[in-house]
Amino acid sequence: MYHFTSGTGTIHIGDETFDVGIGSSVFVPGGAWHTIVNTGTGNLELFYCFATDSFTDVKYDYLDGSTWEPSPNLD
Repeated sequence: MYHFTSGTGTIHIGDETFDVGIGSSVFVPGGAWHTIVNTGTGNLELFYCFATDSFTDVKYDYLDGSTWEPSPNLD
């Protein structure tokens, strides 16, 4: 889930695009390809949460085939 606190932008989730701004909240299903684009002239600021109680459960898969996983000692 993303919650936007400043600026304006768009978020792309799969084949859908949504405009976002201050106060917008967006749920991104696990495993869904997504990206955020700043469409304003200032900073686009947000915070995000994961549906897990451990950051070590999070894995990023990128379009180029690369991945990222947190270090196991972050808990």
